[in-house]
Amino acid sequence: MSKIPITTKTKVVGPAQVWDPTSANKTITIKTTTWKRLQKYGNHFGSTYDSIITQILDEKRGKGNSWWRIILEMTKHHPTKEESIDCRFELTESNLKEWLLGPFEKEKSIVEDARRQMVQEGVSEKLAKDCTYWHTHPEERRAHNVLKLVTNERTGKLWDIPTLQQGGRISDVQVELIRREHKKYGNGRTPPYWYVSQINRVVDEQDKSKSYLTASCMFEGLAVGQLKDEPWRIYEGDRINHSFSLGYYQQPALTATNIKDSDGENKRVLVHNWEGGHWSSISRVYDIPFEVGIFEELLKNAFGPFEAGKISLAIITGNRTYGVKSIQDFTTDDLPGLIKSYETPPPTYKFDIDPKALADFMKYQQSMKLQGEYQYQ
Repeated sequence: MSKIPITTKTKVVGPAQVWDPTSANKTITIKTTTWKRLQKYGNHFGSTYDSIITQILDEKRGKGNSWWRIILEMTKHHPTKEESIDCRFELTESNLKEWLLGPFEKEKSIVEDARRQMVQEGVSEKLAKDCTYWHTHPEERRAHNVLKLVTNERTGKLWDIPTLQQGGRISDVQVELIRREHKKYGNGRTPPYWYVSQINRVVDEQDKSKSYLTASCMFEGLAVGQLKDEPWRIYEGDRINHSFSLGYYQQPALTATNIKDSDGENKRVLVHNWEGGHWSSISRVYDIPFEVGIFEELLKNAFGPFEAGKISLAIITGNRTYGVKSIQDFTTDDLPGLIKSYETPPPTYKFDIDPKALADFMKYQQSMKLQGEYQYQ
C-alpha cells in the first residue's frame, strides 16, 4: 500500500479492495461510502491510506475500533464547521441512530472499559462480567424498536410517503390522513421529521464561565413491519414517534466493593448499578459546549417560532431553572448578571413623582417646620 494522501479529488466509483496478508483471501473490501467519508475528512487531518487502513485491519483482527468509530472520533475531535453544525442536526439515518442510541452507547463503553480494567488487574473474566452486566434500559429497547420500524431494511433509508406509495403499502386515502394529522402535530411537516421543543443552557457548576446546550426533541416517523415482542401487530405506514434528548449522556453508577473471586481471594471490583443515577441530572456528562452558532442551528429545528411560544428556552444553574424571555437573554455573555436580575425581585410599588415637584415640596415642608407649622397635605 502506498502512502497516498486522501484528497477530495480522488474519484471513487466502487468498493475498494485492500491488500491484507493476514486474511484468507489476502484482501478485504471497503465500502464506497466508507471511502467517500475518508476522502471528506482524511486530507484535513493529513491522514494517509496506510494510517487509516491499518486501523481498519486492526478491527478486522479484533484489535481496534471499527471504521465508523474511527470516522466518528475524527469528526468529533477535529470537526469542520460544516460537519459540526450543519450536518450534526440534519435528519439522516446515521444521525437518528446516534441521537437515539448514542447516549446509551457512551454509557455502555464506560462500563465495558471498567470490565477490561478489572480483568487486567487480576479479576476473573466471569466475576468482571457479572459485576458489569449491562441491562438494556426500556428507553434503549424502545429506541431500537423505533429504528427498526422506521428504516427500510433493504435500502437502509427512512420510510417516507413516496416510497410507501410506490410500493403499494399505503393508499391515497391514508396519505391524506397522514398529512392531515401531521399538519397539526408536526406544524405542517411530513414524516419522517424531527423537531426541538425546548433548549436549555446549563451552567457548569465547576466553572461558571462555561455552559452547555441540551435540547428536548421529538422524532416522528412512519412504521413498517412488526416486532418480535409484538407478533400480533403489523405496521403499514402507521404513525410512530419517540422523544429524546441531545447534549448529554449519563455517567454510569459504578460502586467499588470487595467480592470473593473464583480463586478464593477477595478482589476489589466495580459493580454497575444500571438503575442507579440513570435519571439523575447529577450524573450527566454534557457534550455540546454553548456556542451561538450551534444554538441557532438547533433553533432552526424548533417546532415553531420562539415568539409564537412554539419552543421554550431556559437557563439552568445548580437546581434552579429560569425561563428565558428573549433570545437575547439566552445568548448573553453576562450570565451571572442575567441570573441576578431574575433573582432580584422587582419593587412592589413605584412612585411616579416629578423630581422637581418633590424637591419643591420638601423645601416647603422645611419652611413650615421652621415656622412651627406642620403640613403634610
